[in-house]
Amino acid sequence: MRTGQLPLTVRPLTGEWTISWLTRTAHRFAITPRALLQATGVTRQTVSTAAAQRRALAPQRFRLLGLSGADAAELGAPHPTADALRRNQTLYGRPASRVELPGLRYCPACLASEVPAWTKAWNLTTTLVCIEHHLVLVDACPGCGRRPFSRSDWLATTAAIHQCPHALPDDEERSGRRVRRRCRTDLRTAPADRASHEAVAAQRLFDATAAADPRALMPACGTHVEATILLGAILDLADALRSQGISSMAARTRAVTALQGPSPTAAATVLGSLERVPMVRGVPNPLAEALRLETFRHHLSPTRQLELRAARTFLALPMRDGHRQRQAHALPDHRTPRPTLGQLRTATLPTITDRDGAPLPPEVVRLLLARAGRPATWAHLATELNLPSGLVFVLSPTLRALQRSDAWTARLGELELALQQLAGQAQRDGDQRAPQTDTTQGAQPTRRHIGA
Repeated sequence: MRTGQLPLTVRPLTGEWTISWLTRTAHRFAITPRALLQATGVTRQTVSTAAAQRRALAPQRFRLLGLSGADAAELGAPHPTADALRRNQTLYGRPASRVELPGLRYCPACLASEVPAWTKAWNLTTTLVCIEHHLVLVDACPGCGRRPFSRSDWLATTAAIHQCPHALPDDEERSGRRVRRRCRTDLRTAPADRASHEAVAAQRLFDATAAADPRALMPACGTHVEATILLGAILDLADALRSQGISSMAARTRAVTALQGPSPTAAATVLGSLERVPMVRGVPNPLAEALRLETFRHHLSPTRQLELRAARTFLALPMRDGHRQRQAHALPDHRTPRPTLGQLRTATLPTITDRDGAPLPPEVVRLLLARAGRPATWAHLATELNLPSGLVFVLSPTLRALQRSDAWTARLGELELALQQLAGQAQRDGDQRAPQTDTTQGAQPTRRHIGA
């Protein structure tokens, strides 16, 4: 094992990718990156990018290259956006997807700077625009058509940092032992499209949200939500728009524009209808799901609107008691308490009128309040509230009549106000009784046994 330090030192730049620094260092010595690793004591053949990165930052080796412990730690640390993306996958139970690209996109203007380097951000799937030069990142080399550093060819070349390191395909007419020619296309001259101001602003907001503290409050749709919720909403809405055939950049730009609107209604206008977009796997992001439901609110039946508590600013799917993860990351509008069925059995109910101004029967009002925010059926709720089973057949014509008379929206507001008053009253009373299980939250209704 070699000791001491090599005669030349190349300092890493802020945010530089490890392989970029290793390539610049090898070019400074006029040798290949593989030969540089061998000069520092690597005896085994280095054949992959991951192995090169791991061996270059080994404690016994980075000091030979003139790096301090802090420099090595910064080079080896993942990009903050990569950490945020993995945290989002864990929090919302999303299926594992690539955070880093196989290779890097690049900005030709950045490679043409005085000290060019490849940054960690170019390796992320979510970095689409250079916010410094307002250019769309280039995805491949214009000479060979490959994405730079997507293969391990760079380990055996002395190409400069701004040149394509890939080997060209073999010439089938040649035979015998030969050295494959290198592409060496000057990537500084690669054509790059100009990014729109909206796309640059979307990239800047996405990066700021990913780098922010997960619990920090950020503005969205006229309210303030945690940075974790906002980041997940951008990702989920962009995925929903991409499923409709929209490009990645246009989808994210539209998602960010919608989230910066003054209200969910304005956001739904920007997004367009997402009614046919399937729900994502795992735990729904509360903000993205609220806006998805908002895009087809006018198509929802009265029963569905009750279930979603449509009188609130943000719609929400019914939250089951076991979903503690959803309760911890709900929107402020979704954290309003809800009276239990036990409280509804004995509570003093407000007066709710029909389309003609006549008061609805108390049993109907009780059943309507029980249906708000619960995915149970009318018949099951009637059984739990000890109401006549025939009451269910009265509800359907009543709700249809209210909806046809345009009085349903006002009645939804009255029911939501009554729910908040009942829940607040129960909280003020400080009910010390044992908590009652809300059987409507499970998939199976309560079983009633007859007999001694």
